[in-house]
Amino acid sequence: MMKVHLRLSALLVLLGLCPFLSALSLFYWEDAGLFSPERGSFPASASNGAIAIVAWQETLPQTGGGQIRISAAIKNGESDWVIRRNIAGPYAYSGSEPSIISALVDRNGKIFIAAAADTARTDLIVSEDFGETFSIRTIESGGPAPELNGREDAASSSLAPRIYAMENGGYLLFVTRGLSQSLTIYYARSADGITWTPFEPFISRQGLQLNFLPSHVSFEGREYVIFQSFQGSEFPSFQIFITSSSDGGLTWSDAGLVTNFRDRTAAQTEAERYDNQRPHLSVQNNRLFMVWERRIGSAEPQIYAAALDSGGSIIGFPEKVNSSTGYCNNPIAFNYEGEVTVVWFDNHTGQNRVYLAQKNGIDWENVDLSGSGAAASFGRPVLTSDGLFLFWQSPRQGRDRVLMLRPDISVDAPVLRAQNFQSGTGIRSETARITWNHPYDSSGIQGYSYSWSMDPLAVPPREISLYFSQMPRIEQRATEDGAWYFSLMARDYAGNWSRPVSIVFVRDMTPPPVVAILPPETDGESYLVSNTFDMKWNPPPVSDLAGYTWNLEYLGPEERFGAMDAALFNEAFAEGNTEAAGQNIGAPRTSPRVMGRNVSVSYVNQDDGIWRFSISAIDGAGNISDPSSVVFRTNKYIPHTFITYANAAQNDQGILSLSIIGRGFAEN
Repeated sequence: MMKVHLRLSALLVLLGLCPFLSALSLFYWEDAGLFSPERGSFPASASNGAIAIVAWQETLPQTGGGQIRISAAIKNGESDWVIRRNIAGPYAYSGSEPSIISALVDRNGKIFIAAAADTARTDLIVSEDFGETFSIRTIESGGPAPELNGREDAASSSLAPRIYAMENGGYLLFVTRGLSQSLTIYYARSADGITWTPFEPFISRQGLQLNFLPSHVSFEGREYVIFQSFQGSEFPSFQIFITSSSDGGLTWSDAGLVTNFRDRTAAQTEAERYDNQRPHLSVQNNRLFMVWERRIGSAEPQIYAAALDSGGSIIGFPEKVNSSTGYCNNPIAFNYEGEVTVVWFDNHTGQNRVYLAQKNGIDWENVDLSGSGAAASFGRPVLTSDGLFLFWQSPRQGRDRVLMLRPDISVDAPVLRAQNFQSGTGIRSETARITWNHPYDSSGIQGYSYSWSMDPLAVPPREISLYFSQMPRIEQRATEDGAWYFSLMARDYAGNWSRPVSIVFVRDMTPPPVVAILPPETDGESYLVSNTFDMKWNPPPVSDLAGYTWNLEYLGPEERFGAMDAALFNEAFAEGNTEAAGQNIGAPRTSPRVMGRNVSVSYVNQDDGIWRFSISAIDGAGNISDPSSVVFRTNKYIPHTFITYANAAQNDQGILSLSIIGRGFAEN
């Protein structure tokens, strides 16, 4: 992701040396990503703050030319961009693909796209329902050419339509008519965008030729237009002129030369030595403001900016905006959060990149918006209620595409990892050790906020408690048994908070209840009815029972405890008494290892004597209950013989020896 900082010099502010400067904007954007579904070139954008549009050309190249279709995307308020493909066209062209569109959103949200349909017609692609649908109105914008410089041309073609809204609610549509020997600006007016006046020459007879690229703005009840025109003096060059109208575009003042200043940055300071092209006019800080391309002779054009008074004269001195020398193109100025902001593209790094600049003290601070990757050109800003979007043209896989740079309004949540437990599973510990990853974010992660409680709905406060520079790990202590919830949110430098993510630590240090053993079946003398028997028990009320561990102990023959009838035996070993008949036989034993989950265990033909069966329950956390036990006696052993080991060996003298180990050799 991309982080862009534009800051005012703190030192100058603290010293009070620049009281006229204001704080600069701080921009944060997501990573630039592909926006146009297919091909996309020459994006054009417009916005009224609530409704925004970006339109582009989708080109199908053909031999000697190609066809252009127009697509657009609309943003209505806080909703996301909605793409409308192929809303107009196709328009045929010859040679290289030209830029044929401009865009407008008026104060009421009505959308216009002006497209050069052919050399004689302009299509107005209009939406009156905020981009849901579009209709097309065709206007004849070429036609017979008037007398120009004493010469009568048979016809003219119209190029590069530009549409603007006036302060009175009407509209201006400019085209550049190409005559046999010249280019000049024509315009038409409309009160409703439907009915248009015939096109007429925009520039009065002032000897100006090659007039094109008009830029319009409404300011203090007047309409202003700047444009470039060729000057054939001792040093032929393009210069920028301005004209204005106080009657809604009915009449225009004589065009006045704007770029007539002496340049202070070079030895050759005469105005006519400088070429000035592609002007853009806007209103900044309650003043007319112009940005344009300026160069001397055949040098690379640079981006310049100047404030103008109501008469079109430059206030103070023009300023160079780009900080690195390169071939600069297509500047656009706009106001963002009270700051004059300029976007253009240049090739000072070796390929075209899109740049943004704001004033920082007496200089302009430049930032490359394009990030890493392919070349980028024709940057178009779009101001919306969600912030500033940037669009540009960039080649991808052999074709031009439109890319978007959107405000950073989100941050990914971190991924939590339990180090000494499993989330949601009980553990015999009161300490939870947790780590997480630093999520990637274009603006960078500033820090985190966390909560630790037994409330599953607890959400961390929106205050940083752990900064990015700290290790992404933490230990938390659970003070009582139960589920504890660790929740974490990330915050990026753009001020976005991620959704909270949680992990559950279950402290379980309480052993299960003792197991209730079912007494085995006995005969009238309190002996088991068989020396082959099952020991059974009821499961304890434990939700996370892992299983049982048990032990069958031979306490010894009855003779060890003396002669006992049934009554004496039952009294001596009642409730698992281990001090039977004065003999200390020790506490019952079980292992912490789970031996099974069934509620019974079988034994086959155990020896005669006194036995004790002990059992404990083990829960999922590994807690083991106190053992419960039952003592019983057997007297029905069925004798049998078995061998467990046999081995034969021969010594050095050849004597054989045989070892046999087993049981029951002497029985019966």
